[in-house]
Amino acid sequence: MKFVLTTIKDFEKKLDVTVPFEQIINIQKKEIINIRKKTNINGFRKNHIPIEIIKKQYKEQIKKNTIQKIIYKNLHKIIKIKKIQIINEPKITIHQYKKHSNFTYTMYFQCLPEINLHQFKNKNIKKTSIVITHSDLIYYINEMCKQHINWEKNTKNIKKNDKVTIYYRIKNDTSISTEQKFTFLVNKKQIIPQIEKQILQKKITDTILVKINIPQQHPDQNYKGKTVIIQIDIDNVIRSKKKYSYDQFVKYLQTTLQAKDYEDVMNIIKCQLKKDIINLEYKYLKSQVIQHIKQSDIIQIPNTLINTEIQNENNKIHEIYFKETGNILQKKYYKKIKNKISNKIKIDLILKSIIYQNNIHVTSQEIKQYLKHENKNNYTFMKILKSQQTNIQVKNYIHNILLEKKIIQYLLQFFNITYDTTNLKTILQKINI
Repeated sequence: MKFVLTTIKDFEKKLDVTVPFEQIINIQKKEIINIRKKTNINGFRKNHIPIEIIKKQYKEQIKKNTIQKIIYKNLHKIIKIKKIQIINEPKITIHQYKKHSNFTYTMYFQCLPEINLHQFKNKNIKKTSIVITHSDLIYYINEMCKQHINWEKNTKNIKKNDKVTIYYRIKNDTSISTEQKFTFLVNKKQIIPQIEKQILQKKITDTILVKINIPQQHPDQNYKGKTVIIQIDIDNVIRSKKKYSYDQFVKYLQTTLQAKDYEDVMNIIKCQLKKDIINLEYKYLKSQVIQHIKQSDIIQIPNTLINTEIQNENNKIHEIYFKETGNILQKKYYKKIKNKISNKIKIDLILKSIIYQNNIHVTSQEIKQYLKHENKNNYTFMKILKSQQTNIQVKNYIHNILLEKKIIQYLLQFFNITYDTTNLKTILQKINI
């Protein structure tokens, strides 16, 4: 076998291959023998069918299997020789496959790029030590208190965070849809903004008409690319009210935690939070690294790769829409996904390149040690593990955590690291927890 590997663009590779006729004959013979072993023809004992009959009856199958085996066997060899990693299904053009002639073909594929991480040298990463202050504990208790709410009927104007139930019909030039029901939280990105703006300050029994341009990429085949009028009748509005005041919630915690007094409640919560500090510090560190990667021009992703991923994502969205009987008013079906997809591909490719180029891996011993440590110190983590269905899922879950941490640790050497100390509330707000 002879081959020539050329780079078309950063990712794009072209591979021209010539396979000697003798190699083709050898693989053909093996393929004929394999087919003969599995074939039954009346009048012949199994595995004793004449070769010429097999050649004649299975001509196309022999040809197809021979070509496939030659191409992929040679590709694996070339990958090892050139130390490349392919990230898509290759496109193959066959130039010549004739009797008594060499087999020539060309493959086009994309590879993990060589990446230069030194551009991050002038980028700052804060390695933060978190301290828990008394005001942090008050903030944390208040945040927990917000999770304990009652819902009350609201007859006043609709405001942010109200839960609204509407009935609506969709009108276009030719038809009116049947009435449909939808319940959503205001200001939680659950409904498209044009409708949310109109609903604010309205009341129960109010009716509004909203003109909507449905984007071409929307999964609803009946309305995508069209302009429709939506008639909305507000049926019910409920407003959340905290179940407890701060002092009442502290007493509730005192009973739940079996604490002696207020000071004991604070100490117990502080001890619980201290167990999460290391993970929070890591999450903040990781969020900074990922943000720098997103903003960088470290690699230029081919449009073909982006378009393929956009199509895959749109197919998933369409599947979810019909599986869940999706609602045309839901905001998630109107999102432009190109930037999100580009960032996802960029991060994924850079991480894979780092793993491949630096032979970063996780051993089974490391997984055991991590599991043993978390079992002792991290109750929340163990709850997550219990949700995994099999031992393989558990191992894969831990493997991915450890692999990610190794990659982040590797990346840190390319940044300018500064050190500071901050309180818990600030970090929780920065990483949106």
